[in-house]
Amino acid sequence: MSEDNKLTPDEQPENQLQNSERRKFFGKTALIGAGAIAAPMTAAMFSQMAKAKATEAANSPFVHPGDLDEYYGFWSGGHSGEVRILGIPSMRELMRIPVFNTDSATGWGLTNESKRIKGDSEHIMMGDSHHPHMSMTDGRYDGKYVFINDKANTRVARIRCDVMKTDKILTIPNAHAIHGSRSHWDTPNDEHFIDANTAWYVSGSSQKGAMGMTLASFANEQDAKQFADEFGGKIINFSQVSIETLMQ
Repeated sequence: MSEDNKLTPDEQPENQLQNSERRKFFGKTALIGAGAIAAPMTAAMFSQMAKAKATEAANSPFVHPGDLDEYYGFWSGGHSGEVRILGIPSMRELMRIPVFNTDSATGWGLTNESKRIKGDSEHIMMGDSHHPHMSMTDGRYDGKYVFINDKANTRVARIRCDVMKTDKILTIPNAHAIHGSRSHWDTPNDEHFIDANTAWYVSGSSQKGAMGMTLASFANEQDAKQFADEFGGKIINFSQVSIETLMQ
């Protein structure tokens, strides 16, 4: 057996060289680490780090307990019939406002006060809330009211933003299934609505509505013809509207 074979693994010449290089590497790394730890932080470094932290906090959606969101958003609740308030940027749900639904927790839809507010629609126990819109003064949001539409029953409700409660509900006559609409409370005016029974429709045009293909409606036949000449489609009256027509 040779002398080399009698040496321990660490004593082998090639291993001694590798171990020596490792010790040098770790020694340099330790010195670098120690130097980084021992190096004092200058005022410029501290300012730069503080700015970076401030930017990170400003862009973060996290809102600490006890802190308030910068904005509050109003979301429609769809078939729940509610309006929901979410904080922004945290996106936490802060409140649900009963509007077109019945809410046993608050008595909405059950108490005499809420029935009075619902008016001629007090017997309707559900709704499909869509498209909340904040009230405006001189073209600017004033934070007084939020209006919300009931697509299922053609109603519009008003919510007071000082107490976050519904205070008026209006049923729009001579119309059905309006996806989004608002009407002035002091002078309700339905001049922009048309009677579906006497309207003219264009089916199969190239124009699309907010949710896809739609049945374009007009108060008079001449307007329907002008639309069809430009965008194509077939002119029909109310008696000709069918499920097949609506699916086109």
